[in-house]
Amino acid sequence: MKKPLLLAVILTFVLGTICAQNQGAQIPQGPQGSQGAARSNGPSDWAAFKRYEKANLEITKTPDVVFMGNSITDYWVRDDPDFFTKNNFVGRGISGQTASQMLVRFRQDVINLKPKAVTIMAGTNDLAQQMAGMSYYPEANIVGNIITMCELAKVHGIKVLLCSITPCAHYIPIPEIAAGVEIAKINKQLKAYADATKGVTYVDYFTPLANSEMGLDPEMTYDGIHPNKYCYSFMEEIVTRSINQTFRNKTRYFVTPRYIAKQRKEQEDKERREKHMFMNFDEIVKMMHSRQPQL
Repeated sequence: MKKPLLLAVILTFVLGTICAQNQGAQIPQGPQGSQGAARSNGPSDWAAFKRYEKANLEITKTPDVVFMGNSITDYWVRDDPDFFTKNNFVGRGISGQTASQMLVRFRQDVINLKPKAVTIMAGTNDLAQQMAGMSYYPEANIVGNIITMCELAKVHGIKVLLCSITPCAHYIPIPEIAAGVEIAKINKQLKAYADATKGVTYVDYFTPLANSEMGLDPEMTYDGIHPNKYCYSFMEEIVTRSINQTFRNKTRYFVTPRYIAKQRKEQEDKERREKHMFMNFDEIVKMMHSRQPQL
């Protein structure tokens, strides 16, 4: 059996469990749920326009910043909603999305909201699928799609905070392949573009959060890629500094104090252990091996 097909079979066995367990996530259903849910309940919605369609109409105050992204942004809003509501920030992350999908919904979920600024964090799903041989996402296209979102924002007078891909030592379902070096290569290109482009500020999550393997420390993640509540408190400090730089102001944005984030993380650790949920990347790999079908 060819490797891409084998990987797809493994994903069928494993990723459903990971999505359900990830930080205790409850996957929403129906039009406001995940992009997969939207497809299963009606016509195809590849870009997941339905996810935020209703929420966009309900916005009554122009957002200061819209956070465009994938599951890392999606789970951030869920795990620390006060960071968004207290700062007049709006989260528009969708789990599993690539830069291509974000680009397609960029008008609906960013431009039409007329924010002062947008943070764009994309590329990790593209890279994971490319490295696993599951989809064709050349590096140039990943970076190009992200740059196009920046250009669209600038045309519409929206300041851009271009975020690095966050650290990840190994992707699922290819734990044997190092991902950090490939992530760093894309981040280098994103930083070079931001440094050379007026109106674009580079937000570097990677450098302060990466360990010696270019991944997140175990205390920062349960699965090796998604930040936990404690890690998000670091990311809040990083991004608000960049927002201050972009707006050239000294606004004291609300960020969850680290000691509170640490307490929340410890409570979640306890709940996960009680429910026999995975606690780290190694446990996921072990689960993958135990569930790999005999072909």
